[in-house]
Amino acid sequence: MAVIKRILNHTRTRRLLAALGAVYLRVVYRTTRWELWGTPQRDAIKANEAPIIACFWHNRLMLMSYPWQEMLPKPFYMVQSAHRDGVLAGTVINHLGLKNIYVERKKGGLGAFRTMLSTLKNGGNIGFTPDGPKGPRQRMTLTPLLLAQKSGALLYPTAASISRRRVLNTWDRFLIIFPFSRGITAYGEPLSVPRDADADELERLRLVFEGRMNALAASVDAALGFVPIEAA
Repeated sequence: MAVIKRILNHTRTRRLLAALGAVYLRVVYRTTRWELWGTPQRDAIKANEAPIIACFWHNRLMLMSYPWQEMLPKPFYMVQSAHRDGVLAGTVINHLGLKNIYVERKKGGLGAFRTMLSTLKNGGNIGFTPDGPKGPRQRMTLTPLLLAQKSGALLYPTAASISRRRVLNTWDRFLIIFPFSRGITAYGEPLSVPRDADADELERLRLVFEGRMNALAASVDAALGFVPIEAA
């Protein structure tokens, strides 16, 4: 483990791994037979000039760059941890045409929140894993709701699954995906957060949206014959 960490500390090594990772994801995406759920929602996102916050669980990170490429050339930003692993993932998606906003957890994330808010107000879209980077698995944080409240952006629950995959024994049950698969990408019903919502209302909406996200993830897994991954 220590050897791997030392290897990953080298900038050139991380760049090479990121380039190879992007190539691999392109191969998976292009050799998979994709099915779309939620065409009206997807079309509404593409047609609407208003920004969105697209939320998905951390274990589906390898899958979620695919649908966001459809949103280009609109600017799309993924929220990443500023930790080494997050920067590596961010470099991979840079190769796929997406951008990043990095969150410094030790600094409380306030600067990143302001950057996200500015990005939304300037017309950018954001992808967010509300249970990342450390969990608990498939439990919603308030951050996306606060962003939606202050920016007026719509929150969209999203999910994806794929027939050829491996579930790792990590905190999030991370999915490793393989080529020549059958895949599903899904968009759920959006949520609007009122500007005058108080703490009780925000908590109610948090639970509603968390439920939508878990139901959507469970449905795409079940459609491909998998037992849904449970929330922690």
